[in-house]
Amino acid sequence: MAQAIDPSRRIETGRLVITNWRSILADPIRRPALENALEKMLTPSITKRLPLEMDFPGTYAAIADWIGDRDKEEEIWCAHARADSRLIGLGMLFGDDEQAQARIPVIMIGYFLGEREWGKGFGKEFVGSLVAAIEKTAPVHISAKVDGDNTASARLLESLGFIASDDLSTPDRFHFDKICT
Repeated sequence: MAQAIDPSRRIETGRLVITNWRSILADPIRRPALENALEKMLTPSITKRLPLEMDFPGTYAAIADWIGDRDKEEEIWCAHARADSRLIGLGMLFGDDEQAQARIPVIMIGYFLGEREWGKGFGKEFVGSLVAAIEKTAPVHISAKVDGDNTASARLLESLGFIASDDLSTPDRFHFDKICT
């Protein structure tokens, strides 16, 4: 997949600094801090909602492999709090192999926030910033999938202009689309 967002770009919002994680992974000082934060963030409440291929075995020894696997397949963006630099969450962007022949590029977006950040509006600020950056590459089709019981995430996507697809959604998994022209 071509980069959905220029990886050198730094996105700043009122409360967040959003960067491509490759700059962090390349830094021998910052990488261990990211690994430590992710190992603590990837709790069962978070990982149960991730696709099976993103399963995390739950040990610090495995975090480097988990990061390596993600880095091969996805474009990853880290959201850090401006106030104290703590990791808020990750946003993952990847091409949709099933729709690779589509007339316009299809970008799948996934995201998660640490549990302590839930309900504070960080999701809309973070995901909204990623979507706005992707929209600048229009035309583009952005898709997202959400567990059927994750109503907060479904509402977040709808507030950003995504529309639920009745054809592609199931009771267990909602599929959302946003076409940017």
